[in-house]
Amino acid sequence: MCTACAPIPKTYIESCPYQPGQSVVETYPDMLRSTDIPIDHIIGVMQENRSFDHYFQKLPEYGQPDAEVAPANTFNLDNDGKKVFLKRASSPCLGDEPHYWNKVDEQIAGGAMNGFVTAGGARAMTYYDESWIPYYYALANTFAIADHYHASVPSSAWPNRMYMIAGTSFGHILNDSPPPRAEERSIFHQLEQAGESWAVFTAAKPSFEEQILSELRAEKGDHFLTTDDFLKAAKEGKLPSFSWVTSASRHNEHPPKNIQAGQKFVAQIIDAVMKSPNWQRTALFFTYDEHGGFYDHVPPPKACPPDDIKPILESRDIPGKFDRLGVRVPMIVISPYAKKHYVSHHVYDHTSILRFVQARFNLPALTARDAHARPPIDMFDFEHPSFTNPPLLPEAVEDPRFLNECEDTARAHYSDEVATGK
Repeated sequence: MCTACAPIPKTYIESCPYQPGQSVVETYPDMLRSTDIPIDHIIGVMQENRSFDHYFQKLPEYGQPDAEVAPANTFNLDNDGKKVFLKRASSPCLGDEPHYWNKVDEQIAGGAMNGFVTAGGARAMTYYDESWIPYYYALANTFAIADHYHASVPSSAWPNRMYMIAGTSFGHILNDSPPPRAEERSIFHQLEQAGESWAVFTAAKPSFEEQILSELRAEKGDHFLTTDDFLKAAKEGKLPSFSWVTSASRHNEHPPKNIQAGQKFVAQIIDAVMKSPNWQRTALFFTYDEHGGFYDHVPPPKACPPDDIKPILESRDIPGKFDRLGVRVPMIVISPYAKKHYVSHHVYDHTSILRFVQARFNLPALTARDAHARPPIDMFDFEHPSFTNPPLLPEAVEDPRFLNECEDTARAHYSDEVATGK
């Protein structure tokens, strides 16, 4: 178990005094200035729908005792009042669990974190260990991992991805229609205005980013590329200042997709970065958009609302505000400057990565949320790089025994979605 964990915070921040437009050094005077950060290439890699406990419950037993995971014998009650304990997953392609606004509120249960089974089912209490995802466990044991990193919204993927690139979801709580074009603003717009290079690299078209940033896509279509383009840019030492990398349906790890296929995709991206001529001045942030309905024991802290836009709620939706974070998800920093075998216990969310990009390129906050977000500087040692020579990591392989099972499970899942309209 964790030997030096920070207490679980009751609030993300005690007050919310900061505003859009403020720089990082205005909101955190102790923060490094942009010229003190020896990083020229920042990369964000975001997969889907996995909580911290779901993936790293056994990390303390596999080499990183400082990581905070659920206590032994943790359970939730089912609808019959029976205890459902955490259990090792038996397949790399588990079925989906509910993870939208109402159900996440039920799962969090006012901070008790005991509504996961009643909101979905016993599958929510499963976890993976190193035998399933050895590459991810190696990343967590080698580089710096954050164990109080949360999704930005207690809801679905699209709102959380909007927070990552824009510091707000423009009121959206579901994977629904994108915001009006007049509301388009993002880290990509900021970088463009500042004369810094950027690109969105996706393995599938149309990407989420293309759909919510349609105006930017129309104006700067040559910045919306493929993951093959990313691999080429890495090999040639031509990575932009900021790269945003997302996977395709087969390997995005969204249940019931094969997590080992996702692991293989991520390994390919990271391997290309570590072999790149750009490696010496690169930082890659690897994380997940939200928890996917899987159990985590850490109550989401309070957070500063990004703006005056209220959640777009229907009559059946639970009332709420954008004033708390979502469920905890994994986040690992891969860089020559990442602290070796380190666990950060600071509270972070997706806007912390956004704020790191702003810190490095001297950009102002887009919203009040990223204005208050602290960049994860503690996960780096810029004076004494540990990984000038990239480390050796295990190969990310797919167990052939499960290939057909995962394909069949995914096919059945999406056929059911079409039939039910859900």
